[in-house]
Amino acid sequence: MISEIRACFGWAFLVLSISRLGATPDHVLVVTERLLGTGAEGFAILRVERDNQGSYYSSNEKHFLDTYEKKSREEGPDIATKVSTVLLVDQTFSRHPDEKADALPAVITNEKAVAGETTALPELLARFPQMPEKWEAEKFQKLEAHPIGGVCIERANLIWGGWVKEAFGVDRNAEFDWKLEKVMEDSNSLFLKATAENQTRWICLLPKTTEQVRARLLMKEFYLVAGSFDTEEAAVALAREINEVRQDKNFFEFSPEVWSERTPADKIRYRVVSGLTEDAVGSDSSSKVEEILGLEIEVASSSRFQDRIFFE
Repeated sequence: MISEIRACFGWAFLVLSISRLGATPDHVLVVTERLLGTGAEGFAILRVERDNQGSYYSSNEKHFLDTYEKKSREEGPDIATKVSTVLLVDQTFSRHPDEKADALPAVITNEKAVAGETTALPELLARFPQMPEKWEAEKFQKLEAHPIGGVCIERANLIWGGWVKEAFGVDRNAEFDWKLEKVMEDSNSLFLKATAENQTRWICLLPKTTEQVRARLLMKEFYLVAGSFDTEEAAVALAREINEVRQDKNFFEFSPEVWSERTPADKIRYRVVSGLTEDAVGSDSSSKVEEILGLEIEVASSSRFQDRIFFE
C-alpha cells in the first residue's frame, strides 16, 4: 500500500512538469482496480482514482477500499455486490504557474482519510486471505467477449455486455467499448478484468455461474446416455439409482451426470449421462454398462447441452 501512495507523487509530478508544453489539457479521470484478497463469501479491491482536474497545475488522487459480497442484487446479474467503501487517501497536488517546472508539487493530504487505512486494511486482509490464480492462455482463449453480447463460453452466456458497461458507470444500452483482459479464479468464483479507455474493473461471477464454467471446461464431446426426461427431478432420481447400483456391484465405469439439453424442437430435456473418451467412441463400451446397470445405453453428442445439474 505504501508503494501505491508513493507512486501517486510521481504521477502528479509528471502531470505538473509538462505544464509549459501547451494549452490547458483535457479533463482525464483514470480509474484502476487491484484485487487485494478474496474469501468464500467476499473480497476486497483497492480502487485508485487519478484526476488531472483539467489542469497542468493541480491534480487529485483518491484511494478507496471496496468490499464485496458474493451475492447478487435482486433482479440483477449473477455478479458480486459492493457492500462498503472506505476512503483511504485523498491527496491534492498543486503548484503555482510561476514555479519552475521541476519544482516538487505541494501536497494537501486528508489526514483523517489516511488514518482509516491503518484500521481498515489489516482487518480486511485477514477476512480475505486468498489470492486468486490467473487463468492460463489456453483456458482464457475458450472465452469470447463482445461489448454488446458480453462474455460467453461454449455457447453459454456468462454475463451480458450491458452489465459490464454498468460496472464502468455507463448506461447498459449505451455504445461503449470494453475488452476482457484477464480472468482469475479462487476457490468458488471467477474474476473478470475488463478494461476501457483509462479505466479497469473487476467483475466477480458468483459460485453458481463459476460452477457451470468449470463443468463446461471439463465437458466431453460425446457421452453415454442412460435416460432422458422432461423434468430435472426424474433425471436426478435415475442418477442416484445408478450410483446405488455402482456401489453395490463395485462398478465405476459409468459416473452419472445430469445435463439439461435444448432439443431441435427448442424444448428443454434432462439427460443422465457419463463422459465418453475419444478412444471409447465407436467401441462396445456401452454393452458392458447396459449389462451391469440393466439400462439401454446410447451415445450422444454434447453439442446441445445447456447446464449441468449438480446433486448429492
